[in-house]
Amino acid sequence: WHLYVGATHYACTHLLEHHQGIEPLMNNNPSLPRWARICMQSLHSPEDILLQTESWIFKEANTIIQWRLIQRLSNQDYTVQHLIDLLVHRQNGNWLQALTLRNDLESEKLLSIFQHIGRDDIPTLQTMAKSQNIDVWAVSHALLAEWAILHGHFSTAERWIKPLSAHDDNYPRLLGLQQRALLYHHLGQLNRLELVYQQIDNITTKPISETLRTLIANKEWTTNLFAIEEVPSLYLKVRLALERGESVQENISSLVDRMPILERSMLSVHPLWSKWMDVLNLPKEPTEAEFRYNIDSEDNH
Repeated sequence: WHLYVGATHYACTHLLEHHQGIEPLMNNNPSLPRWARICMQSLHSPEDILLQTESWIFKEANTIIQWRLIQRLSNQDYTVQHLIDLLVHRQNGNWLQALTLRNDLESEKLLSIFQHIGRDDIPTLQTMAKSQNIDVWAVSHALLAEWAILHGHFSTAERWIKPLSAHDDNYPRLLGLQQRALLYHHLGQLNRLELVYQQIDNITTKPISETLRTLIANKEWTTNLFAIEEVPSLYLKVRLALERGESVQENISSLVDRMPILERSMLSVHPLWSKWMDVLNLPKEPTEAEFRYNIDSEDNH
């Protein structure tokens, strides 16, 4: 108890007998970390500790600390195998297995959407992205990010990726980093992609980055979570045709008409799209004379 709490709270910086230490702990209960409060409450209601632990694990991702708490409960003969399995899947990045283990209506709905996603499911996913269920929250963000990438909505994808990749726990973070890697791959941002590889390698022993490099070299990486044939996307259709060296004349003008200028500008630096600069219909850069005239005019004011 002192070993765990002492590192995080000033009330436990000294080793005290139980009867001496419990009073300052109780007095400082609100500022203790969540898991410590659960342990303290169990002093009065030991039958509630498993329910409180489940609630915490189901709502938040704090895998290492939650694992330690589960081990302590296991040593006191609580039935925690279902929580152990869930945390192991999260730690290994097995989001599909973790979501399946949740076995609640919201998780089952999300699994159903994942298996047969359509455009009409996007509002439901956006609602699920606000869920109190951490597995639903994380997977919803990842699915929305990938849907956006595969439709050429790159800035939208980044907004869904950011909360995942910025998370303190490796479970949502790994999901986010894999989606960010896919985003940078679609944009041809190789230097940023290498940085993401390093971040992935720092939090998992799985050869994810090596697998992605191999897929890119073989021109086999387009999606992470969805099958290509499940996503009815004009952007994806044009991109795949460009990769295969097929004609895109029929579709690229329609795609450009649908894409915001920001997304088109992102594609313009990708070697795959660069020869279609004229079709991307980006604003022309000012000539040196025009640029100099504008600067001089502002200085004169």
